[in-house]
Amino acid sequence: MINFELKNLIFEGKFIGIFAIAVNAFYKTKDVAVFSAIPSKNVIRKQEDFTLNKNQSLNTDGYFTDGHFVKFFSNNKQVSLKLNDESLELLKNHFGENDFLNLKDGSTALSGKAGAFVEGWYKDILYKRDFLLADRNYNGRIENDEFLSLKNSVKDRAENQNLIDSYKAAVLREAKSAEGYVSSQVKNKAVSVEDLLNESIKSDRNFDGQITRLEYAAKGKIDIEGYENWAVQSLNELLSEKNKQEKITLVVDPYNIFWSNPINNTLNQMRSYYEDISLEKFSQPQSSSQSQSNNMVIYTSDKKNIDEKEELLNEFPEFRALIENNPHLTRADLEKLRDKKQIAQAYQNSQKPDLKTKFTQAFSQTDLSV
Repeated sequence: MINFELKNLIFEGKFIGIFAIAVNAFYKTKDVAVFSAIPSKNVIRKQEDFTLNKNQSLNTDGYFTDGHFVKFFSNNKQVSLKLNDESLELLKNHFGENDFLNLKDGSTALSGKAGAFVEGWYKDILYKRDFLLADRNYNGRIENDEFLSLKNSVKDRAENQNLIDSYKAAVLREAKSAEGYVSSQVKNKAVSVEDLLNESIKSDRNFDGQITRLEYAAKGKIDIEGYENWAVQSLNELLSEKNKQEKITLVVDPYNIFWSNPINNTLNQMRSYYEDISLEKFSQPQSSSQSQSNNMVIYTSDKKNIDEKEELLNEFPEFRALIENNPHLTRADLEKLRDKKQIAQAYQNSQKPDLKTKFTQAFSQTDLSV
């Protein structure tokens, strides 16, 4: 994987090393669904419908030390597995509180829409991504050459140009198609159904039962990070190992903010145009990291110029209706609402006096009514 580093980039106002660019036309397939959950029935469950597991161990605080056991039904059979805290929190923020049942063994049972949502992705992983067929030794993990039978990757077809020999440049040019359910490459780390389920829940940011090409690249983060990850992956496939050791300047401009139609202009024009832009027009991405072996420099369009509403929708998917219907909502307002909702949910699961006091104070301090 090419890593990011932001230093030693400009020399007398010009880019150094390889120049690469990814604009709107390269991301044309961003809304194509590359994975789809299998439709599942919305069934209302009760606590007595679930079998308790006496072997599940809790820590001294009554919570699981590594994730949280969740129970749901798939094909009328009870399934018990662990979801990480982030996945469970995403589910609780989106679905109604009645969809989550607290069982006496400390696990959480899923009912209604939440149960159907998780079952849909669970069955997609088992059957459409061929997890059951790939797990040839039946140990519940995909490892070594078993990855070759797991259909958990995405394949892009795009008109990319590697012009390193002539221009020291690469153009991520125009997307033609994006295809999901492609065989995976062998990886060093084994993965389980739980790993893939957590990943799917996080990636399906709008809970519509589909993971788009951009959602797949974003891995649960905001769109701009998905655009960055997507471009870096493409460059990894396009450039040679020798090229990857050079300084690489990658301009990620998915909204064509600085150039209206670069595909119809010459490469030298594009390079000259971006070289003349002040460093202040760009911001270092939050995902940037440093590596001694590889040096990738990413420039991304100033996030102040990106539609703030879209960022809020990505960051607060549970408040989609509020954001779309109230153009004056700020990030601070939504953070208050999220805090209030979390405290309310915690209060409903606990009757401790100090939590009740915190709950009351939170409501009295919040000036935004819904």
